[in-house]
Amino acid sequence: MIDYKKPEQSVVKPGEKIMDNCQKHGLIVIGYPGIGKSTVVKSSSAKIIDFESSLFYIDSKRQHDWYKIYAKQATELAKQGYMVLVSSHKEVRDEFAKYIPNSAFDIVTIAPAYHLEKEWGEKLRARNKANPTLKNSAAYMNVIEHYRENISDMASDTRFSHIFINSMDYRLGKILSDVGSIFNFGRKSFI
Repeated sequence: MIDYKKPEQSVVKPGEKIMDNCQKHGLIVIGYPGIGKSTVVKSSSAKIIDFESSLFYIDSKRQHDWYKIYAKQATELAKQGYMVLVSSHKEVRDEFAKYIPNSAFDIVTIAPAYHLEKEWGEKLRARNKANPTLKNSAAYMNVIEHYRENISDMASDTRFSHIFINSMDYRLGKILSDVGSIFNFGRKSFI
């Protein structure tokens, strides 16, 4: 089960379209670590791009303004009609917010609910154990050290529409199909 929340609204009925009557062409999906961005792209032939922020490391460091380049490139892809899955770093969200007025795309966040903290940490621990990359290690440590802070910050951000996952039994492809159904991505399903 998932909950939808529109910007600047306190209550939205589950299942309500979060971008009714949208005439825009692309979509930026800001996804919390471990949400399944990379996995869903591997199993889909739709116009979805997992725009991996870990690729912006050079010699284990990022430029101080990496998020500006990252957001600019992601927005250009969204303008071309892609659904672009991006990281949920605060500086990334702040940069995307600058593009909201008069943009040719919408922005939505996807994150787990507060009560999934333990399960989410375990999920990312297992992922890191199975594949100990810099990306997986950083994601795991971030969840362990900052989960509640991150989720609270994302939930209180009134600039974007939000999707909150309330169960570990979810399919990101189905969620993206529901969100993306108002866009013409050449398929009805991202599953």
